Formats: sequence, C-alpha cells, structure tokens
Amino acid sequence: MSEAMDVMATPPAAGSAIQLSAVEEVRKADIAQRRQEAMVILKSIPAETLKAKHAERFFKDIVHTNPTNHQQLRGQCMNCTALISSTGSARFASHLATCSMAPADVRDSFKALERAKEKKSSAKREALALANEESEVVAEEHEAGQVALKQQCIRAGIKSQEVAAADDAIANFFYANGISFSAADSKATSLYRTMVRAIQKAPPEYIPPNANKLSGPLLDGCYDSLWNKMAARDPDGALKRKFGATYVSDGWDSCDHLPLINSAFISNNDGGMYWRSVDTSGKYKSAEYCALLMIQDIYDFGPTNVVLIITDTCATMAKAWALVEDEFPWISVLCCQPHVVSLLLKDIGKVKEVATTINDEATVVSWFANHQFPFAKLREMTLQKLGKSKELVRAAATRFGTHTLVGQRLQELKSSLQATVVDADYVAKNYKDASNTEEVTATGKSIRTNKGATTKRLVLDDDDFWTRVDTHVAVTKPIMKMLRRFDTSAPAIGKVYSSWFELGEHIQSSDASYKTKCLDAHTLTAGHMAILILPLLLT
Repeated sequence: MSEAMDVMATPPAAGSAIQLSAVEEVRKADIAQRRQEAMVILKSIPAETLKAKHAERFFKDIVHTNPTNHQQLRGQCMNCTALISSTGSARFASHLATCSMAPADVRDSFKALERAKEKKSSAKREALALANEESEVVAEEHEAGQVALKQQCIRAGIKSQEVAAADDAIANFFYANGISFSAADSKATSLYRTMVRAIQKAPPEYIPPNANKLSGPLLDGCYDSLWNKMAARDPDGALKRKFGATYVSDGWDSCDHLPLINSAFISNNDGGMYWRSVDTSGKYKSAEYCALLMIQDIYDFGPTNVVLIITDTCATMAKAWALVEDEFPWISVLCCQPHVVSLLLKDIGKVKEVATTINDEATVVSWFANHQFPFAKLREMTLQKLGKSKELVRAAATRFGTHTLVGQRLQELKSSLQATVVDADYVAKNYKDASNTEEVTATGKSIRTNKGATTKRLVLDDDDFWTRVDTHVAVTKPIMKMLRRFDTSAPAIGKVYSSWFELGEHIQSSDASYKTKCLDAHTLTAGHMAILILPLLLT
C-alpha cells in the first residue's frame, strides 16, 4: 500500500506514456483493494449502524450481498427454540452462555468466552482510566506551559518589533546617504558586521561619533593604526630585502577635480600599500618634477628595498624613467600592462576597417539608446527571444576595450534587434535618417544621432554588418582577456612575455582582412615590451 502511495505521490514525467500507464494500474489496484476491505467491514456490520458518509460511498455497491430478507434478520436457538433478533454472533454467544437447554460443555465454552471478553474490556477500561489521568496531568502541564508561552510570545513579539525597527533604521541610513549595498557584507569578519557587534557591546548611553570626531581624532587614529598594521606585515624588513618592492605611480583627478599624483608600493604579494597623494595644482608636470616625486618616495621607503618601477607610457614618464634609473642604477622600469594593452586596442581601432565597424556598432547602439520607442520595442523583443532582460552596452571614452564588449552584446542581441526592426509597429513609424541634434544638458552639450534608416539596414545585415562584427570580436576578444588578466591585484609579471607572444600567434591565425595591420601594431608594442621585460627575466 505504501509503495503504491509513493508511486502516486511522484508525478510522471511529461510525455512518458509507459510510466503514466504503470501509475494508473497501481492506482486501480489500490482502489480495488480499498473497496474489498470496505466490503468485508460492511458485511460484518448491520447496514443500519453505518454512518451516512460510509453508506453513501459503499452500501449501494454491496447491497445485494447483505442479508436483507426477514428470515435472515432473525435467528432461533436450536436448543430452546428462542428467537434472537439478530444474525450477529454476539447475541447468540450471550444466549448460549445462559441457555438451560444447551449442553454443559457448550455453556462452559461460551461462558469462558464471556469471561475473556469481560477481562479484555476491564483491562481496556483500566487503560482508558490511566490514560485519562495522564491526559489530565499533561493538560495541567500544558496549561502552565501556555501561560509561560504567552509571556514568551509577548517578549518575542516585542523583540521582533525591535529587530524590525533596527533593520529599518540601518536601511534608511543606507538609502539616505547613497551608500552602496555591497557595504553591508554578511561575512563575520567584514567591517560592517564588526561595527554592528561593537555597537551591541556598547553601553545603552553610548552616543555615536559626530562628523567632527570622525574627521578629526578618529581619522588620525585610523591612520596611525593602518601604518602599524603595515609595519606588522614585515616588522624587520626581511621580506622587502628578500623579494624587493615595486613602486607604482599614476595621476588622475580627485572627486573635487584636484590633479593628484598617487603612489603605492607592492612587496611580497601583500596586495600593495598606498603611500601618498600629491596635489599638483599650479605645477607643470614635467619629467624632472615627476622624477623628483618618485625619487623622494623611494628614499622615504628605503631605496635598497625597491627593484621595479611601474608607470604609464606617456612621453613625460619615459624621460622620468631615465632620471630615476640614473639615481638608482639597480632599479628597473616597466610600463603598466593594462595601459599598454589598452593602447594596442586603440591602435587597432584606428585601422580603417575596424574603425568603420566600431562606428557602425556605435550607430546601432546610439539609435536605440537615444529613442524611446525603439528602445522599448527592443526590450520587449529581448524578453520574448531570450526570456530575460539584457541591455545594449555603450563604449566608454578612453576605455578602448569596451568596443569589444559592445560587439559581444550586439552578437547576443542579434535576433532581438532583427525582430525589432521588422516588427509591424516599428515599421509603421517609418524611421529615416536625419541630421544629428545638439542637446544642452546640465553637464554640457551632447550630440544625438538620428540614423533610423541606417540602423535598420545594418541590423538586417546590409554591407555584411554582422560578419564584420563577428570578425571584430574574434580579433579583439583575446586582447580584452589579456587586459583583464593584468588589470588585477594578482601577481602577473611572470605572464607578460608569454601573453604577448600568444597574442601575436592569435592575430597571425586570424582570418581578418586587416590582420597584417593588427600584427604591425602588435609587433611595435611587443617589441618595446621585450626591451623592458627581458632584463627582468634575465636577472
């Protein structure tokens, strides 16, 4: 029975006729067995003692098997001819136990059955009485527990309200101040959880620090604490002397538009250590000025601990390298690999065929991004085709690797784009090419392209647009992977030479018509890299 129920509880796989048939057979057998058991019970019990819910289900099916005639409904004792108004065995047994005309052995047998029945009933009554006593005790304990539970529920209810209030307060703090949700890290060792635990341990009268305290003594204490942690990494300087350190310097604008030159030291793969930022406002960032900042940082850190300098490849830095190497002859220089790879992508993007493809990709992306109805229709078609939302990617200025990402996303949305431009509602708009419009925004002027007809022709594969996109992605995707390989905090200097060699092999095996021009750009860049990296590999 349990096996049958288990089979019934597991729905058959769609389209599996054999499995469905087997389940149906098991179900039929189960129903037949239950019906047979019910019929046996009904045969042994008079129909008039059945409750309606039982009779309605089973009585009609087995009424022909029940004793329904008047002769069968009444019985007669064979010894004293007394009439017994039942065909059941209980009344016959009771009569025969006391019948004076019945043989003695028959009376004794039925009396023994009566005594056994009475003994069984007595034991059942005693067990029932004991159970009632136990239930009363349990009821009393339960009632006492319910009182405590009510008190506990009140406390739990108050506690849940307090937890909800704390959650709301933290959430409102995040929302109102624009704090990234990633700051609420659930790891036990995160700063977020550490802060919460510290607040929980604080006394009830604790007052959190205000802005002045955060920007004053607490900031100074954090600064000193971080330097102490840095010193604890290598207290005696043994790791610096053994592995050496790399000095990294680069310039960018701060959030308040101050021109900064930042520096950091990386030693024994510890993730790096920020050193300082110099505000160069009003200063001419010549090679001599940049070299002076680097030399000063290296002397402060310990010149014998530095073995390598990494910066970008601008002309100013190239001159500054010579000055620093003249000051510290044992120090080598190396250009920033993500910067160099990005410049390679920039050079490849200048190839006429690649530039044309990039411009066409930008035309398609800009059209859908700048016009509401095409954008909404593309979203609708993307959900229909892919079953999920996916947006076009726009290239970022000075981030030449993003052109590869633009092409990849166009490949993913190819079917959605083509379905969009042939949709009846879209076609009814009859979009045409128009001159670009200049829009004035709060951040300045922007150019809005209006090439609706060109976009449709490109999406429908005019001028082999999709073939050119595929070739562009195939050629530049390995370069993008190489960019990501170096644009991390993981040690990668040992992969520089092999990565440039493998990239040349990839471009050589490409079927692109412009691979020769790409190889020329790669050879020029890789040649410069070999001049810089070989001394490091030979030392």
